[in-house]
Amino acid sequence: MFKTQKQKENYINKLFNNVELFEWDVLHISSNIDRAEVMEIIAENLVYNNLKDEINFLNITNIEKINFKKIKSSIFSEIINEWLNFCDDVLMYPKKDAILVVKQGERIKFIYSLVNSYYDKFHRIIFSKMFDTFLEYFNKTPITNNQQIFIEKILQSNLNEDKNFFTIHKFIQLQSRVKIAQNKKNKEIDNINIKIKELMEKLNHSQAEDDEIVLKIEDYDYEVNELEKKGLYEFDEIIAKLRNNMIDAMKKLS
Repeated sequence: MFKTQKQKENYINKLFNNVELFEWDVLHISSNIDRAEVMEIIAENLVYNNLKDEINFLNITNIEKINFKKIKSSIFSEIINEWLNFCDDVLMYPKKDAILVVKQGERIKFIYSLVNSYYDKFHRIIFSKMFDTFLEYFNKTPITNNQQIFIEKILQSNLNEDKNFFTIHKFIQLQSRVKIAQNKKNKEIDNINIKIKELMEKLNHSQAEDDEIVLKIEDYDYEVNELEKKGLYEFDEIIAKLRNNMIDAMKKLS
């Protein structure tokens, strides 16, 4: 790819002076859809692995231990890791040289500008994942008294401010809304599964495979899969309001 070291250095200079080129060549990103997908992966990793003790409610027992300060530095580390991989695969630079290259001139600032851009545009993805872990408490059976107290502290904290008081502030309120939303979700899934069962029976009694029935079954299967992916906030406006409150508050506190 490069005949001389000078060509390689010129190419690196271009990378760190052109956001689109850097994104395409190093991060394999070419659109906002790609950026959102990358941030989904990063958010999942931050919430459930790298920062699970700071931003995953299931791993936090004290509200004071919630810490948003490491999010940007963790995104920075993810981009640096991609740079190291790129240097190894394309530039044939060892890790030591790759780190030296990125430390030159304004290159660190260049990467931080990318981090800030991604964070400003896609922070809701990270905080949505964090909110998901808050509702995951209700997948536990039973919820302990200490967990109930912790959930209520969150609901009554600056993570859930609402001047109109149109939100949930008590554990028992949230528990009730989660149950209602889960029942709505289950009912929608059950209704589609009944249709699938009816079509399967019709198909089994048919003398020949009916392409139209098969296609309908596939469409219904897809609907079920999409419903299963949906968060409970999509089935209850009060939970949706709580989610928005908490995501907005997380952004302010970060």
